[in-house]
Amino acid sequence: MQPLSERLLQLMAPGCSGLGLQFGLIFHPTLGPVTVRGIDCDEVDPTKRDIWGGFVNRSFPTLKWRWGSGPAAIVFVRGELRREKYGTTEGGKAAIQLLSPGKMSVWWGAHYQRGEYWHPGGDLLEHMPPVVDAADLDRVLLQACQAAGIPTETAAHDVSKATPLSPDDIARLSPGYLDQLAYEARLTVTEVSGMPDGTGQGEVLHQLGLKVGALVKASGGAPQLDLAARSQADYVEIAPYPGLEGFGALCEAAYLSLPGGLNAGRQRNFARGVAMSKGLQQVGAARREDVAQQLRIGATPQGRNAPGQTADALAAENLPSLRYLIGRYLAMGGCIVLAGKPKIGKGWIILDMALAVAEGSEFWGEQAEQGEVLCYMLEDNKRRLKDRLKIMRPDGLQNGAGQRLRFRYSADGPFAINSDGSGSLLEDIKKHLIDFPNIKLLIIDVLQRVRGLIDKSDNAYQIDYKIIAAVQKLCSDYNVTAIVVHHTKKGKVDEAIDSINGSFGVIGAADGGLVIAKDEAVVRVESMMRDIPDFDLQLIKEEDSPVWKPIELQSKGGGMASGSQPYAIASTLLAAGCELTPSDIAHRTKLNENSVKVHVRRMADDGRITQVARGLYMAPGVTRRDRLEGVKDALRGANLLPVTADLEAKLTGTKGAPEHARFALPTREAIAVIEERFANGKHALEQLRHRGVVVFNTDTTWLLGDDWGPRTQVMQPLPWEVPLQPKAPWEK
Repeated sequence: MQPLSERLLQLMAPGCSGLGLQFGLIFHPTLGPVTVRGIDCDEVDPTKRDIWGGFVNRSFPTLKWRWGSGPAAIVFVRGELRREKYGTTEGGKAAIQLLSPGKMSVWWGAHYQRGEYWHPGGDLLEHMPPVVDAADLDRVLLQACQAAGIPTETAAHDVSKATPLSPDDIARLSPGYLDQLAYEARLTVTEVSGMPDGTGQGEVLHQLGLKVGALVKASGGAPQLDLAARSQADYVEIAPYPGLEGFGALCEAAYLSLPGGLNAGRQRNFARGVAMSKGLQQVGAARREDVAQQLRIGATPQGRNAPGQTADALAAENLPSLRYLIGRYLAMGGCIVLAGKPKIGKGWIILDMALAVAEGSEFWGEQAEQGEVLCYMLEDNKRRLKDRLKIMRPDGLQNGAGQRLRFRYSADGPFAINSDGSGSLLEDIKKHLIDFPNIKLLIIDVLQRVRGLIDKSDNAYQIDYKIIAAVQKLCSDYNVTAIVVHHTKKGKVDEAIDSINGSFGVIGAADGGLVIAKDEAVVRVESMMRDIPDFDLQLIKEEDSPVWKPIELQSKGGGMASGSQPYAIASTLLAAGCELTPSDIAHRTKLNENSVKVHVRRMADDGRITQVARGLYMAPGVTRRDRLEGVKDALRGANLLPVTADLEAKLTGTKGAPEHARFALPTREAIAVIEERFANGKHALEQLRHRGVVVFNTDTTWLLGDDWGPRTQVMQPLPWEVPLQPKAPWEK
């Protein structure tokens, strides 16, 4: 790459009309990795253009414009943009474009038809472009078009003007051929997933989009893929046709499994192919080849006519690995039932989970994949949720999570799921998934609030199964994960699956379940999953926190994670050098005493600490030392007063000090010194009195015997040092 100064000099060279900028992802020395986008206005009507530009400029006043035939500006964008074109001119061209990665625009010099480019507010070399959130930029550009009267729908998107697939065309597409196409799409996506970058995988996906795109658009069963295709160039409208919904859903699932996004990557290549697909120009030829293939002797049947897949073929098939939304707890896609008794803390757990996904942070020690979250909090009001968010994130939500976390309330409804698979809740979710395609997690709290119409001929199992199955199908169609909050039965049961309220249809239709139950000071979470390993955790509340956390977060090496509660307990015991009670440990670590009791029992069972007696613990491998010896060490560090006749007279008058008293100090100070290291200093003094080593009253504590003086440490000379022999000045 040439330095910018040299490239600017090229403007003076003969034959150079201008210097362009290429847009895309850059690494900014201050902002880090950001996407550079160019806003390019091609509206020819000067009145509309000026209204549009004024609206955008008021929203982003730090934009610096470059003018040619129209205005253009540069922005740094955070987040993913869903479209590249906004509005249409009278000639049917795009009025506003967001120049995407890989595209270029002339920024200095002259256009061969339109004259010089100029920068009325200063050019890019003098001013930093503003940093804009993708959602804000998308909203402002649309509102600016509406304010200026620029149509936001192109004529090409008018379904009434599209050339439909005829019934004869559709009739030629037999079920077997559609199955073959769907299989080919899945197989191609699987193969491409294993191809390294730069090996032509983008072209493969583009050709696949051209081949199946017409049917995808006609199916109406791929809303996210269709929305992505509409954001690309040269979208060709295809009229809908019934009976293709399943095919569209399969192609959408294949599209969503691809990496990348609409700015760059494999999803964009596939979506662009779908956008440009014109009908049966591509699939017709393939259909004719399919018929000829079926007539050949020895041809392998496809689709429904094919035999079942052999185990060897399945073993050889390259299937994409399972993706996790949250570490080992939640897989990507599927419906999970989270059940527990009322007031056990389910609301805090699901909000903690939602924040982790929205922030891309950790949940229960596992990393969450960042995405948008849609929560139907049908038992909470706005004030309660606001208070909980403030408690959980006192410094505010991180990583732009405030724009990724959305709430729906009971007042926004009514929301219901009917046993026939319909319902207002499902329709509301689908609308949000289309409008906000980055939603990865749905939360429905609580199941009982969304039960709709039922078929009276169904039994309890069928009713429960159909309601959960409707949510599960939606998750499968849109590749999102849903958490459906539910209650457990009253009383105690032996198996977690038996505790879920209602029939077995609730858990039978779901992809898994999480059952939460209280067990003394802890909460136990037991999982039942279809696609991922089950887990069994014990949770406990941290000090002054309503949020449940795993009792122990293991480090990758299998030891105690630094910063965890077990790590703090083990470190405290090692530093103490004597026996400690759970109360002492809680006192030193500032942890909840009930939490400490649970921890030390588990840690003693695992051999990570030593239980030397009932209620007394030490670090492993350390010589046992009595707790009261540690209390005496604390007193030795106090400001002890040697017992003299003057001190006796001052403190006791004519009574005198107790026999064998060597030191004294105020009782209040003695208790305070002990309680710097141990719980309940007065009780510790009582124990020392029973041992006959102290006497105390409300005013004075007397230390008896000769074991209380400061321990004198004699500094031993280092072996390589020679003692100096002082000499008088006149000595030689």
